Amino acid sequence: MREILFRGKRAIDGKLVYGDYHKFTYTTSGTVLVTTHYIMGRTPIYKAPILVDPTTVGQYTGLTDKKGVKIFEGDILSVENPKPFRAAIVCVKFEGGRWTAGVMDLYELPEQWPCTVIGNIHENPELLDEEESKC
Repeated sequence: MREILFRGKRAIDGKLVYGDYHKFTYTTSGTVLVTTHYIMGRTPIYKAPILVDPTTVGQYTGLTDKKGVKIFEGDILSVENPKPFRAAIVCVKFEGGRWTAGVMDLYELPEQWPCTVIGNIHENPELLDEEESKC
C-alpha cells in the first residue's frame, strides 16, 4: 500500500506545502459558485488548511529517485539511460491510467535506469524542451 500525499504551492507566497488535498465548492449569495483548493498539512505547524494554487497540485507517485527523494506529478527527472543512449530530461504525469515519465511507464523506469529529481514544472520549466514542456 502506497502513501497518499499531495504537494502544491501556497497561494500567499508560492512556497511548496505537502499534505492532504481538499477541494471545496460552495455558493455565495445563493447564486455564485466558488471553488477553493487546500492542502491540509500533517504536522502540528501545518494542521490548518493552506490555500493553494490548483494548477500546482500534484500527487505523490509512491516512488523515490536514486537519492530517496519522493517523486511527484509535475516533477522533472534526469534519467541516466544505459549506453549508447544519453541522459534524458522528462516530466512525470498521470495519463492513460498510469504514471509516465516521457514515453516510459514510471513504475518500470527506476528498475531499468537510475533517475534524479532535478526540479518541477512550476519552479523550473526552463529545464524541459519544447515537446516536454506540455507536461
